[in-house]
This record gives sequence, C-alpha cells and structure tokens, in this order.
Amino acid sequence: MKVVILGVGNELRADDGAGVFLAGELEKEFGNPEGIMIIKTQVPENFIRPILEFRPGKIIILDAADFKGRPGEFRVIKENEILQFLVSTHNMPLTLFLKALERLKAEKILIGIQPKNLDFGGGLSKEVREKSGDILSFVRTLI
Repeated sequence: MKVVILGVGNELRADDGAGVFLAGELEKEFGNPEGIMIIKTQVPENFIRPILEFRPGKIIILDAADFKGRPGEFRVIKENEILQFLVSTHNMPLTLFLKALERLKAEKILIGIQPKNLDFGGGLSKEVREKSGDILSFVRTLI
C-alpha cells in the first residue's frame, strides 16, 4: 500500500514546526523508498495534485494541535475535531484540504502534537523534541 506522510507546520513558529521536523526525521530514516511519499510543508494545498496522482491508500498527517495536553504529547485527531484542536497557520483549513483528497478513499490519520510554544523563533521546545522518538515510533507502526 502506498503511504503519504505529510508534515505540516511553520518552522519559524517554534513547536508549530513539529510536523515538518518529524517528517524530516522520517525522510532521513527511510530515504525515498518506492511506495512512500514524504512531504514537509506549511502549505499542504500545494500538494493536492501530487498526492492525487500518487494514489496512496493511507495519508498520515503530522501537525501541531492544541488539545490541552502536555507539551510533546500526541494523539490521533478525528476529522470532526480538526477545527477544535489544530493550530491554524495554514492558508487553507485542513478540513478543506482533506475534502479535496476525499475521492482517493484513502485512510487519513491526523496526528496532533501538543505544542508548548508557538512564538516566532527558537525552534522546537525541549519537551516536543524529547517526545519526538515516541511519535516517530507510533508513525512507523502505521506505515
């Protein structure tokens, strides 16, 4: 089964860049294997066409989400919870992005990472960086 891993976020806003960081770590680990497309972006809608053309059976999205957890904690966010929890730094709401991919009939898994800091500059917080191994282990089980 083909899999898309989409790391979303703004690396200039501290922990908002967690999804991009994690996708980058998976890219270092896997390289560019056939059957896995790894995307790191702040603008996921720019990748609708390439994702549709790739025709994945599974789409894993990594993004910052404020679900009032501990910094670095992660959880699977249901599509009907997106507007409630996601940190919105995207041009297009993630709900519309997912709607554009609906015809794929792919399984969509959104992993939200609780940020500590969303200020400009400074990179990932210590807490998010320390929990990144747990998140990566979880993503590996989904692939």
